[in-house]
Amino acid sequence: MSYKKRVKSKVKKTFGIIGMIIGGIAFLVVASFAIMWLWNWLVPVLFGLATITYWQGLGLAVLGRLLLGGFGSGHKSCDDNDKPVRSEIKKEFSKEFNREFDEEFDKSYDEWWETKGKKSFKDFMDKENADE
Repeated sequence: MSYKKRVKSKVKKTFGIIGMIIGGIAFLVVASFAIMWLWNWLVPVLFGLATITYWQGLGLAVLGRLLLGGFGSGHKSCDDNDKPVRSEIKKEFSKEFNREFDEEFDKSYDEWWETKGKKSFKDFMDKENADE
């Protein structure tokens, strides 16, 4: 890779990181205002609690994120070497599940057809023929 391409790549990466930081801060500001606005609109009327400030809204956003999702990429302890193995396990499980489901469904359907379905179908056809 040429020097010019490397510099361009690093500049692009740097601006991307700066953009993500600014975007994250902007999202946090907007989310905090949204939480504050929704809280102050709903909670005092519904539950008789006090209104909150922007900073308390920010605190609720952080608390909610910690309690409900944590801070991270969303892929916890997922090793790249495990991906092919996990994929193979999922395929095998899916095949086994579908096979067992099909067997159980076929058995249930055959039982239903013999006890109720055949008679219902015959009654329906007799009614259709009588209407003509």
